[in-house]
Amino acid sequence: MRTLELSAFACTLVLAAPATRAEPIGLGARAGMAVSWLSEETEPIVGATVGLVASIPVGRTRLFFEPELAFAMKGGGWSAGEGGEDKHYDYIQLPLLLRYGPRPGFFASAGLAPAVLVHEWRVSHGGVSYSKARPFDVSVVGDLGHDWEHVRLDLRVEVGLVEAERIESMAPPASKTRTLSVALGWRF
Repeated sequence: MRTLELSAFACTLVLAAPATRAEPIGLGARAGMAVSWLSEETEPIVGATVGLVASIPVGRTRLFFEPELAFAMKGGGWSAGEGGEDKHYDYIQLPLLLRYGPRPGFFASAGLAPAVLVHEWRVSHGGVSYSKARPFDVSVVGDLGHDWEHVRLDLRVEVGLVEAERIESMAPPASKTRTLSVALGWRF
């Protein structure tokens, strides 16, 4: 019985050690500009990205789990002769990133960003499109940046894993969304 008690006590110490971390959980916001396109044949569009970020330390390392809740504008445009179309997709994203680097200091992060389409709109330059955006998207995300005491600046690249829409028109075939964004963040 004594061995069982000692084992339980040792397990408690091991499991409690990561809870006594030097770095507190951080909360913040992120806002910036994004350039997005659908494929090599499409022209880029400019949009915005805003969101809330949590920064959860993983033990006493320089590794952090950083989930976000974000609004992201994506899409692309194309033109053919006198026709063409700009496609805008607004998503609610949930980027799930692992970040490595000190706080403050330079950092890199990577992960996946599942997203739900909340709004779709098009600007037609002649011609008719019968394509329909897909309701979900998932992107691979990579981030490089610098964190100061309460402010951070980052450059993010996102590459979609899902075709953006079902095509039923003469438009160039839709491809996966690609986004490059620059954002400023604030830690509360």
